[in-house]
Amino acid sequence: MRCLDLLEYRVSSDQKIQLHCFTGPESVVRDWLALFPNTYFSVSGLVFQFNVNQQRALQAIPQDHLLVETDAPYFPVRKEFPCSAPHLLDVTAQRIGELLGGMSMEDVMELTERNGKSFFQES
Repeated sequence: MRCLDLLEYRVSSDQKIQLHCFTGPESVVRDWLALFPNTYFSVSGLVFQFNVNQQRALQAIPQDHLLVETDAPYFPVRKEFPCSAPHLLDVTAQRIGELLGGMSMEDVMELTERNGKSFFQES
């Protein structure tokens, strides 16, 4: 939370922020959104190792603030892939969809593409 504490009084509350490779608990989602409502949470292949608390955090992320990433070549998504790569983004999206209650991989990809465009557009 040190990063949040540092930004609280130095950055405008409407600043867009991306939390890269997010693995935090639900309380972190709430805390960031309370101070910076334009925070986006980027989830990588580490989602395959999420514990129950991290799964709850994923479910607490507003769908319009969710991003997906591979962080290639780090964080292999499964044993059969020795390292991550951009072409494995769909595998990560599929797992995210499962944890979000059965959302299809295609829907997760479409949602996060829309969110990415929203996040990276010029304001």
